[in-house]
Amino acid sequence: MPNSIMLSSRMTFVAKFVFPLLWITGFGVGTAAMWTTNPSPAAWHEGGSFSRLAGGHRLPVWLCVPLKKVRVEGDNLSISNYQKEIMVPLALVDRVSEIRWINIHPVTIYFRSATDFGDKIVFMPKARFALGFSSHRSLPELTQMADAARRGAA
Repeated sequence: MPNSIMLSSRMTFVAKFVFPLLWITGFGVGTAAMWTTNPSPAAWHEGGSFSRLAGGHRLPVWLCVPLKKVRVEGDNLSISNYQKEIMVPLALVDRVSEIRWINIHPVTIYFRSATDFGDKIVFMPKARFALGFSSHRSLPELTQMADAARRGAA
């Protein structure tokens, strides 16, 4: 087994910082354009502009902002939010899941106890070509590494 395995996509930085900025700016500009073409407050509220602006930021905030950069280093996970990096023993991994129907296939790692980033983290795995909604190959590999680390720690 290699000493260091990058699990996160190289596009994590773009997905975490650039995409939300562009998305929220686009919603803001669209709402401002709607406001300037019909400045009546009643029309603005009737048209749902405010609710679209308020709701338009939720997708990138929910999906992209929490993303972490994750790498396996020996028997540890190196987890970074681009400001802080922590090492978490693989033996602390409780389970791993993903949301297959979302394009970036966000993977959630649940821990047996809380870390500096909480009791779970989300990362965007490396892109891969697959037909349908199959699981990312990093899930079983990560689960196997965590199981092996727990057996070794016992």
